[in-house]
Amino acid sequence: MADVTGISGKYTLPANGFTAPAGKQFKAWSVGGVEKVVGDKITVTANTTVTAVWEAVEYNVTVTGGTASVGAGTPITKATMGTTVTLTAGAAPSGKVFDKWEVVSGGITLADANSATTTFTMPASAVSVKATYKNAPHTHTYNQETVKPEALKTPADCTSNAVYFKSCSCGAISTTDTFVAMNTALGHAYGSDWKYDSTNHWHECSRCHDKKDEAAHDYGSDNVCDTCGYYKTVPHTHNLTLVAAKAATCTEGGKEAYYKCEGCGKFYEDVLGTKEITDLASWGNIAKIAHTTKQTVTKATPTANGKIVNYCSVCKKTLSTTVIPKASSIKLKATSLTYNGKVRTPKVIVNDRTGKTLVKNTDYTVSYAKGRKYVGKYAVKITFKGKYSGTKTLYFTIKPKATSISSLKAGSKKFTVKWKKQATQTTGYQVQVATNKKFKKNKKTVTIKKQKTTKTTVKKLKAKKKYYVRVCTYKTVKINGKSIRIYSGWSKTKTVTTKK
Repeated sequence: MADVTGISGKYTLPANGFTAPAGKQFKAWSVGGVEKVVGDKITVTANTTVTAVWEAVEYNVTVTGGTASVGAGTPITKATMGTTVTLTAGAAPSGKVFDKWEVVSGGITLADANSATTTFTMPASAVSVKATYKNAPHTHTYNQETVKPEALKTPADCTSNAVYFKSCSCGAISTTDTFVAMNTALGHAYGSDWKYDSTNHWHECSRCHDKKDEAAHDYGSDNVCDTCGYYKTVPHTHNLTLVAAKAATCTEGGKEAYYKCEGCGKFYEDVLGTKEITDLASWGNIAKIAHTTKQTVTKATPTANGKIVNYCSVCKKTLSTTVIPKASSIKLKATSLTYNGKVRTPKVIVNDRTGKTLVKNTDYTVSYAKGRKYVGKYAVKITFKGKYSGTKTLYFTIKPKATSISSLKAGSKKFTVKWKKQATQTTGYQVQVATNKKFKKNKKTVTIKKQKTTKTTVKKLKAKKKYYVRVCTYKTVKINGKSIRIYSGWSKTKTVTTKK
């Protein structure tokens, strides 16, 4: 409602026009702290404030099969919004137990719908709930003495009745309560055949082996019982023969000496026959002796595997064979070296066919040719030892030092090349030219036989043509009585173009 401005006088309090807060309803007007009802008259002589007084709305709580309360208080049928209401289920009908709460109306959420005592928060509307019940569980009473296979505890025997577990009227079987089924003992079942031992005979029950009619054997003029037919054994006198001991070998086990009765076929440890051998196969066995090991070694070579054979010198059996892999890879670490004024000794590397590196001075020795300081071809002899045999000779070459091109001067269909002189271990030089850098096309080679010569002119070339040029040194040496040239590596290639 809007504020009202007027003059002093008497006024009648109107009906409420304000919207009530949630869960509240209009109760009265407050005029100067005094509650007034609608229709009351007030006298206004100064500024006066009139306010609405609100009170909580109580909503119905309907409980079927139980009661509602606040906490543990007395039962209630109404509650204001926000109140925590406790539900308590009533006593269950006969044969029933509490099941759960059902919310009929009000849309509330129960703290535990499966508990006989639970709570909910009152909404701004009426609530209806219902307690439901279910059949109480069955309690077994084992008082039925019913004979049935599934209830059997102890079966009957010849002299005792069967014992069964008691049952409930629902059919369940106890695991502790029992009863004796009278007159169920089976009685003895004696056979008509005689049973016997060396002294007596009797009739025996086939179930419990009880004996009746037991009596001693009655022999007549022979060794046979006239009642049961038992044959009496007459004591045997052994006729023992010595079986000689057998010594063990490396191929077959031995046997200790023993005695055999020629009459009954039994075996004994002693000549008096007091210690019978019941299992001759496992008695008195002597283990095979060890082999007498000898060894033969066939040494490996560079072309064939060797082997180590261990064998028994007595029975000739091969005990083990170990292959010695052949020394299939024999090489020098370097086969071409350049003269440097020092003695050259390239390393020898020997591997067997499995890739294992053989050991110098254990598996082989190495001897080098003399004079390995100068340009020439030299032998290296490998002599095998230990588990290896044979020899292998390898060769390496000491080449003269290379040279380098000092200058190239083009001329008409020719050019002049100069190079650096090599003063030691050099006989002469060789100049090679071609029209491609791989020296495959139009190749021409010029040999200079004097060590002091350091230039030459290559003629009869094509005009205005680019040529590739390289130079090497060589030294003439005698090998096996023959003079051969040993060349250095080539110099760095340079180019020159001839003139017209």
